[in-house]
Amino acid sequence: MQQVLTNFLTNACKHTSKGEIHLHLSLSENPGNVTFSVTDTGTGVPADQAEAIFERFTKLDSFKQGTGLGLAICRMIAEILHGEVKLDTTYTAGGARFVFIHPLTQEQA
Repeated sequence: MQQVLTNFLTNACKHTSKGEIHLHLSLSENPGNVTFSVTDTGTGVPADQAEAIFERFTKLDSFKQGTGLGLAICRMIAEILHGEVKLDTTYTAGGARFVFIHPLTQEQA
C-alpha cells in the first residue's frame, strides 16, 4: 500500500508545478473498503488516456522524469491485494485524481 501511495504522490509532484496536492482517506466512499485518493492541480490526464496510463512504459509527457512504470506497478500491487487502482474520470476540479480502493477484509483463497 505504501508503494502505491508513494507512486501516486511522486506522480502528482512531477505534474504539479504550482497549486496543491492532497492525500485523502475515506471509509465511506466505497463501503467495505478503504479508499485512498491523491488529487492535484497539475496538468491532468485526458479521459481517453485513463486506461493507457496504467500500461508499462506509457508516459503522456516525454519531457518528465521517469520510465512510465509507476502507475503500472500500482495497478499490479492493487490486484495482488484484491484492490483497484484507477484514474477518477469524473474529477473535474482541474488536475487529476488517482484512487486506490482496498478491501477492509481479506478474501479467502
